[in-house]
Amino acid sequence: MFYLLFASGTFAADIVINITATVGIPFEISPKKDSGATGTIYNQSGYGHFTNESDKDFITESTTYTNKHVTYSYLTLTYYDYKITPLKEGVYYFDASFSWSVSKYENSSNDRSKSIQYVIRVVDVSTISIPETLSLITGNTYTFTPTIVPSDATPILSWYSSNPSIASVENGTVNALTEGTATITCIANNGVSATCEVTINPQMNYLYSADFAGGAGGHVTLPVLMENDINVAGFQFDLIMPEGVTLTTKNDGTADATVTSRTSTHTLTGTTLTSGAVRFTVFSLSNALITGTEGSVMNIRFDIDKNTPLGDYEVKFTNVQLTQKNGPDLSTIYAPDQTMKLTVGSIMPGDVNADGVVNVTDAIGIISYILEDTPTWFTESVADVNGDEQINVTDVIGIIDMIMSESTTKTRYVE
Repeated sequence: MFYLLFASGTFAADIVINITATVGIPFEISPKKDSGATGTIYNQSGYGHFTNESDKDFITESTTYTNKHVTYSYLTLTYYDYKITPLKEGVYYFDASFSWSVSKYENSSNDRSKSIQYVIRVVDVSTISIPETLSLITGNTYTFTPTIVPSDATPILSWYSSNPSIASVENGTVNALTEGTATITCIANNGVSATCEVTINPQMNYLYSADFAGGAGGHVTLPVLMENDINVAGFQFDLIMPEGVTLTTKNDGTADATVTSRTSTHTLTGTTLTSGAVRFTVFSLSNALITGTEGSVMNIRFDIDKNTPLGDYEVKFTNVQLTQKNGPDLSTIYAPDQTMKLTVGSIMPGDVNADGVVNVTDAIGIISYILEDTPTWFTESVADVNGDEQINVTDVIGIIDMIMSESTTKTRYVE
């Protein structure tokens, strides 16, 4: 069992391992593991040192080992590991060997030995970059992804806030707590730093809706409204619906979700996520802005299963993001989540579009049904106004009578 160290200082190694390390960040090497020794090992020994003794001025080394006894009590199993902390940039060479036997008898033909040279390239962080400014809405979070030069450096980063009561930071994630400004500082272990001026704005730009009601077995439309005091080019959000509530499907198989006059120049898309939520995006292929500063930006129609128990349910907007446009510059505004209450009740006779009121739209809906041009929202279970188990012109007349006699103000429900 032996290793070779040439007089010139060049180690004739069986194995060469390249390592990139960062100034001030310790790492470990293990000649035993790197030698490829496997199986039952006996009579092992190891050795390691820097090729140039002067390298110790720039790099520190500590040796640790653990003794374990194997089956035969007179044999000692020793692991040779080295913990190295780089102190200065440069390229350093650490030469090691590991010798062992696969036989319990010393000096047998089963002895093994591997020499290893570790080529250690030490880099130091020269710059860290994070956004210089950031705008958040109270209640939101943002996680920084620093750009580090050189890119293969792996420093330890520390984060600080100049005003943690306004914006706190932990492991690079900022929490917007209240309106105001704070400076977020990122510092590497070598002292290189970067700062970001964070402005926390009040909740002035967000999507929302109101609590709404619908009948079991019917349909209901939820308007999505937006209030904004910035230029908004588009938005996205995830819609979470309770069990028994689904998006209404139009005749072409697409969801019954539409834009409004504020978003008439925009495209609306939607997809169902693996979580079951539906993600909507609204954007303009011509880079147009959403018009106005308040009001409806889209409408979503739901089906409520007829077996849905009567009661209150939650409908949520989550992961809400607005795209702010200032000239050619674009930025993301993370708006707060919103929760609306959906009250599921019984449907009034004649309210075939299940909007909570009987009016001429319901009469025209029954006429369309009779003419086999049934609207997608038609609720057949409440169309038989006179209860004769048929849906015909008599039911249309019944609805007109209800409208003219203002009977829609009475509490008439189908149980």
